[in-house]
Amino acid sequence: MNLFPDIVRDIDGPKTNSQLDFEFLNRSSRSLECDIRSRLEDWFSRYPQDEQYELATRFNSDDESLQSAFFELALHELLINLGYEVTVHPDLQGTDKHPDFHAINDGNDEFYLEAYHFSGKSRKEKGYEQIKNNIYDDLNSRINSPDFFIDLDISGEPTTQPKWKSYIPALQQFIDAQDYNTICQAFRDGKYHESPSHIYDHEDLRIEFWLIPKSEAYRGSKNVRNLGVTEEWNLGDLHENLRNKIHLKAKKYGRLNKPIIIAVSHIHIFDRIDIKQALFGDEQYFLNSSSNRPITNEDLVFRRRLNGLLRNYTRVSGVLVVGGFTPWVTSEASIRLYQNPWAIHPCPSDLSVFPQAVVQNNQLIYEDGESLQSFYVYNVVYSSKWFVRLRCDNYSH
Repeated sequence: MNLFPDIVRDIDGPKTNSQLDFEFLNRSSRSLECDIRSRLEDWFSRYPQDEQYELATRFNSDDESLQSAFFELALHELLINLGYEVTVHPDLQGTDKHPDFHAINDGNDEFYLEAYHFSGKSRKEKGYEQIKNNIYDDLNSRINSPDFFIDLDISGEPTTQPKWKSYIPALQQFIDAQDYNTICQAFRDGKYHESPSHIYDHEDLRIEFWLIPKSEAYRGSKNVRNLGVTEEWNLGDLHENLRNKIHLKAKKYGRLNKPIIIAVSHIHIFDRIDIKQALFGDEQYFLNSSSNRPITNEDLVFRRRLNGLLRNYTRVSGVLVVGGFTPWVTSEASIRLYQNPWAIHPCPSDLSVFPQAVVQNNQLIYEDGESLQSFYVYNVVYSSKWFVRLRCDNYSH
């Protein structure tokens, strides 16, 4: 079975905002997507045949399902390259639930691995994102703007998609009426946001459009999109959302007789503060002074609340945090194993090849390790070794 069907690749340009990742990856004839398909098919060939259909079905779905399936496929390949024999969805005694992976190597290092891709978006936010993506595509495909790029600010949360005929013609008239040299002068004078703008309202949605003059090299080019970078994200209270999601994974299988690692990924890089608060507890500062003198930093005492996931789930040996890892991005992705100092079963020693975060003397110590990309070099055997400590962060008192 193949992950990607054998079809005519008929897309030779970039992906549109509203296009599903799998559709573009499957149909693109560009060399980058060809290389990605080849790499994923290679990984897929080592995935158990009786599990391939389910994984391939998730790949050929919405973007979040694809990213989740990609993460599981990548973890399976990672474990193989680390020298582990891997079982997908192993049986457990006393339950009909199945972790994602069981891994064992020749040195009898053995553990379970549970994967979770974290989007941080609610169903409502995903719907709003789709509305914005359709607007972006309309601006790129329906507007003729040979002299200007389009900049925009979107606010509000509409419940319905605005029809392009309600805003594209008026925006086109606005663009046609602008003088290229006048707006160029506004940019040179540092008065960009004093230049003319166009506003469109729909329900709770408000869009304000500005124009950015193109350089002479790009003026009139049909190979340049009207919009520049449009990606934006708002994860809200990330550490709380992350803690809640990992919590569901942590309690899913009860107490096991082997270590269990929870691997969590996000398409962007996680902030260390969010990770620490999710795993070790929210940061708090207490005032340690009753005098009337001015308060200084020495009067503030740092503590962590006892709501950290690792303290409350000793069955979890560690959390493997992967950020910025997608089919298109591997070299810049990050990986770090946060070990649980309260774990009943410690993390297997062979996993020390990963960059680590370990608690020592009430300090969270970050230790260096191999890059994520290096784990996908075939026929390389990784062994445990000591790594240089990079820095210490105040963990708790």
